[in-house]
Amino acid sequence: MKVVKKDHREESFQLEKLERSIENSARDIKLELNKSDLKLISRSVLKKITMIHGADGKTSSYEIIGVTVNVLKEDKFDIIIPSYLNLI
Repeated sequence: MKVVKKDHREESFQLEKLERSIENSARDIKLELNKSDLKLISRSVLKKITMIHGADGKTSSYEIIGVTVNVLKEDKFDIIIPSYLNLI
């Protein structure tokens, strides 16, 4: 899967980057997520995007943000969303 970045560059989707972003957002609000929570959230995001575009498709960083927010809501981690969106 390729990701079209905000500056229009393309790079390969990296699950680790998504996990790190979620982990850092949680840490910013003093919430520690365990590795299995991080894997669950990030794999749910990847699964949803893959269902839309296929494994060899393209997505955007904006779509990843939107899907991640949706997954955080579904998985009852909505407390992380403002930090993830840099609103805190």
